[in-house]
Amino acid sequence: MPAPSPVARCVDASRVFGAGPAAVVAVHGTTCSITDRARVAVIGDSGSGKSTLLHLLAGLERPTTGTVDWPALDETERTFGIGVIFQSPSLVGPLTVAENTALAAQLAGASDPDDRAGDALDLLGLSDLADRLPEEISGGQAQRVAAARVLAQRPHLILADEPTGQLDHDTGQHLMDVLVQVADRTGAALLVSTHDPAVAQRLVEHWHIRAGRLTLSNPEADR
Repeated sequence: MPAPSPVARCVDASRVFGAGPAAVVAVHGTTCSITDRARVAVIGDSGSGKSTLLHLLAGLERPTTGTVDWPALDETERTFGIGVIFQSPSLVGPLTVAENTALAAQLAGASDPDDRAGDALDLLGLSDLADRLPEEISGGQAQRVAAARVLAQRPHLILADEPTGQLDHDTGQHLMDVLVQVADRTGAALLVSTHDPAVAQRLVEHWHIRAGRLTLSNPEADR
């Protein structure tokens, strides 16, 4: 039986910002793939290229050279089948927490976006914030609402960029519990960028990135 197609794949993909002497290579020629139900940690310090790699895999950045594709996803699945938890604030200011959480599922045409949003907020212990606006909650709460929005979307691929960066240890571990639980339940692939070893150890595959250069390793070798 042939191996399943990767959910997302980079082949010698690079991303350069700027031109000439001022050019910055954020990601050097990188080849990697995310398989069905994968659990991947991308480990690196701030400025190492983690976010750029994640944006390439999400289709939010075009590679300067090489290719990025999504062999297992058709065009519709490409649009709504990839969910991104951004490191920076991403909530829509005029919408309540509940409305923000339901937004992606609603745009994807789900028949029950409000129910999905309620379930996701409940999983993350955020139900009491449902009627608040983003300006009325903390940065850490906003990060968890952004995660709830992706969970309500129920994508085939979850890409989370430092999702625990603004959270204390226990809250961060709970968020990881929920991300892994939902990915297991829905069959989604999960990739998390992090600089935190406690987050990385929750995932099976470890990719290391330094100065835009990615290396793949066996987590057993990291211990």
